[in-house]
Amino acid sequence: MPELGIDPNVFEKPDDKDYDSAGYDTSTESLASSIYQYLFENGRRYHSYYGTEEYFLPTNETEQDRYVVGMVEQLNGWSDKFSLDLHHEIMTLAWENNLYKAPLTDPRRILDIGTGTRIWGIDMAEKSPNAEVIGTDLSPVQPNWAPQNCNFEVDDAMSERTYLDISGARVPSVGFEEVTTSKVKKPLGPWAKDPRMQRIGAMVLLHSETIFESYGMAAFTCVLGMDQEKARDICDRAMVASRNKNYYIYSFYYRAYGQKPSD
Repeated sequence: MPELGIDPNVFEKPDDKDYDSAGYDTSTESLASSIYQYLFENGRRYHSYYGTEEYFLPTNETEQDRYVVGMVEQLNGWSDKFSLDLHHEIMTLAWENNLYKAPLTDPRRILDIGTGTRIWGIDMAEKSPNAEVIGTDLSPVQPNWAPQNCNFEVDDAMSERTYLDISGARVPSVGFEEVTTSKVKKPLGPWAKDPRMQRIGAMVLLHSETIFESYGMAAFTCVLGMDQEKARDICDRAMVASRNKNYYIYSFYYRAYGQKPSD
């Protein structure tokens, strides 16, 4: 796996921690606007989010600004759907727009376990028109639009399933053969030299405005027994650290695929 090069602009003014000193605008509004440009000007399908009846791109600056404001409001309102959809877009870009790694041709049955906001299932249904795509989750959330070959069910991921060619599972599976794993890097912040990685880092930075507290508070208080004030302080300091341009932070996404035993 290649090393992540660092954008030379980040080295400017090393005594300053803020990305602004290196020429980056990392305000929530700017990051949301950048994501808008990626999602809707560079090929992402608008109807995956809003349905075919609203299949249009904002055509002027006022409408674009209104959309960006809506994104910011969802973020500030701790919208779970916004956070999960953004996470999907980050993963899709990190995997170079590959929704799966398994060597399949023309799959016919696809099961998306823990489907969340349904966006992976929708994308897979469009990519595989001959497949029946079923997404399951404990939550009954339904998307505004889905392809005809895509359906969603309320179901427990721990219940037994016997039908699938490919599974977008969010829970570990056992008993598969020929298991293959791979990983990609996910930078935190727009410090990477590679333009794609820089975009991923900017999206992750925006995503981090909700995930530190939403992921951390329950773990720190319920599992580790911290009081809420101490737990929130850790989350706040993590948010500050993530915006320090002198920290070159990255983590990994992992993927695995395997085959059901032949017997």
